[in-house]
Amino acid sequence: MSWTILVTLWVLSQVALSFGITFALIPLVTLTSRRRVMGALVNRRLRLRTGYWSQG
Repeated sequence: MSWTILVTLWVLSQVALSFGITFALIPLVTLTSRRRVMGALVNRRLRLRTGYWSQG
């Protein structure tokens, strides 16, 4: 295989992983912002907004 093909495959894999991060982070931020689930360790509003903003 040439380096061009390997680099292209590597870039495409990173693009695919970046979509996976979005689908994992949104439910995580949502779950950790519920006081019923997290109790005293619930996310503050600034952290919640930052989490959603980073995925926007």
